[in-house]
Amino acid sequence: MPLEMQARRRDQHIVGISTDKIAIRAIFREESPCLADWIGIHRQVGVTKFFLYNNFSTDNFREVLAPFVNDGSVICMIAQLKLDNCGLTGTA
Repeated sequence: MPLEMQARRRDQHIVGISTDKIAIRAIFREESPCLADWIGIHRQVGVTKFFLYNNFSTDNFREVLAPFVNDGSVICMIAQLKLDNCGLTGTA
């Protein structure tokens, strides 16, 4: 059995939870050339769910993310940023 699988089984046993329920929340802008590779790399280390916030991208992120949205691993939302007198605040 590969070492990675052994480590995951050990971790599941120690903490009593499945290690395949790791999620990432991230914001992106004009990142379509890198998004698929970025998701792929994180999937290799066990991330199964991605909550991605679009920060006014104008590139082809929809086409890049479509396969991941269709398989349920990515949820893509719009990040709404507001500038107030104290600095940058955000809501999503």
